Amino acid sequence: MGQSSSKSPSKRYRDGELSIESPEPLKPSRSATTRRQRKDSDDSSKGFHRRSKSALAGTSSSYGLHPEDAPPSYGDAVFAGSGPHSSNHLAVPGGRQNTARGSNNPFLRTNGSSSSLSASHSGAATPPSLPGYTQSERERYEYLRRPLRQESYEDALTQLKKYDTILLVDDSGSMAYHGRWEEARRALSKLADLAARWDQDGLDIYFLNNETVLTNCKESNSVLRLFDAVQPDGITPIGEKLDTLLNDYLDQVDEAKKSKRQLPKPVNILVLTDGTPTDDPYSVIQHAAKRMDKAHYPLSQVGIQFVQIGNDKSATQYLRKLDDKLGSAENGIRDMVDTTPYIGEVSQDMLVKIMLGGINRRQDQKNNGVP
Repeated sequence: MGQSSSKSPSKRYRDGELSIESPEPLKPSRSATTRRQRKDSDDSSKGFHRRSKSALAGTSSSYGLHPEDAPPSYGDAVFAGSGPHSSNHLAVPGGRQNTARGSNNPFLRTNGSSSSLSASHSGAATPPSLPGYTQSERERYEYLRRPLRQESYEDALTQLKKYDTILLVDDSGSMAYHGRWEEARRALSKLADLAARWDQDGLDIYFLNNETVLTNCKESNSVLRLFDAVQPDGITPIGEKLDTLLNDYLDQVDEAKKSKRQLPKPVNILVLTDGTPTDDPYSVIQHAAKRMDKAHYPLSQVGIQFVQIGNDKSATQYLRKLDDKLGSAENGIRDMVDTTPYIGEVSQDMLVKIMLGGINRRQDQKNNGVP
């Protein structure tokens, strides 16, 4: 979705097939000062980052993946077994369930499970205990922490080709600490290489504070240069940035509908953040959902996934509340948000599974007539 832009002028890189325009040395964002990060176990990292607008949230639960089993086609990647670990499918985890009784898709929200969890990479150790988490949430963690096999990737990429991908990265000051900036840098650089196989437009990367934008990114080095050029500093205006991105995209959708042209590709927006927003993402998301409901756009047109980096308790609590609030049937609006509070390091595999989980849950809602 390279056409999206924020209200303020932005520097843009284009990662095309012929050339990559990498900027002259970029100025640090505002009065930011480079922070050296302390080594945290094996991770050493530098801090940088930037700025964005608005939000969305939602949930999940999850199921086991047996590495020895052959993967299904992605159309069949919805859990169909009887028990959390009895499926041979690459079931994408789920969470709260709105209504859709009888659905076997674990990414529909289940009663009693308020929000989803985040996951770690395959090498991360399982926390000794997860107080306050439901059994389905624990199962989702186990699912997310498992690495994807090559065959599973191929199925996943087939599904993701139908969507554009936007990454909104928290570049507030706190991202400079505890290896968080390096964690995001590492995960997104690997995701960019993979994205080249599913999205001919590549990834678009925005920040919350810094005005630099990377569009059409298809290779890891572009992401590494970007994160080296941006320094974490400032607040966490998720609502403001999401508002810009969502309105810009929905304006394009409205125009296509009015002109009786094909609608733009559906979009997945991944918000990577380590803290509580300093504004009101809920109102922004609610407004966007009502706008799409009024226009009768497909449930799959926009999906937003919040992924927590770092283990800040207030951020975890906020994501849980946002998930509960937006997923409530009392809202009377579409549920287009998933949240993944922290429980381990963010990885490429985890981000792919989170995107697919949201896609499959919304598709299952559509099939079961859930508004």
